[in-house]
Amino acid sequence: IEKSHSGKSRFDYEHRAYVTGAILSSVAFMEALINEFFQDIADCHQGFRAGVSAEARARVKTFWDVAERSRLGVLEKAQMALVLCDEPAFPKGQAPYQDAALLIELRNELVHYKPKDLGGTATHKLDAKLQGKFPLNALMTGAGNPSFPDHWLGAGCASWAAGSALALADSFTQAVGLHPNYKHLPGN
Repeated sequence: IEKSHSGKSRFDYEHRAYVTGAILSSVAFMEALINEFFQDIADCHQGFRAGVSAEARARVKTFWDVAERSRLGVLEKAQMALVLCDEPAFPKGQAPYQDAALLIELRNELVHYKPKDLGGTATHKLDAKLQGKFPLNALMTGAGNPSFPDHWLGAGCASWAAGSALALADSFTQAVGLHPNYKHLPGN
């Protein structure tokens, strides 16, 4: 949609839906992967046993029995899974953790969106965090709209969201010695 755009800036509902869908799906993918890791170990699923020692599996199962009833976020669960598997937790100030955390914050901002008066010198709290992460929405070039959400939510953001989720998933599965099922899909 952005590549074929020419002329003055415009808002496109279909385009926004695609970008928002990419963001929501990317976070859902991370959450599903981490939850599947825990549940498959708890269920003694063979695919998630290969790279994880028996001692670590016992710790993971015990933690999961408690964590299922808690409100831990996906990154907290991923960090705990790494530690339970005798692997170092992700450094919070670096990729892939930092981008995954920003992706979740972006998803939360969209899902729980509250309109704010922005423009002039007022900016959104995500503006500085998103700066330089991806190209801006080409449909909004020249528009006077505030950066968030209109200028940020474009093809570059959708690609960054998917890449950030995949980077976390790849780092996690590699650290715990798993070859996940999504790696069997074309392009992986």
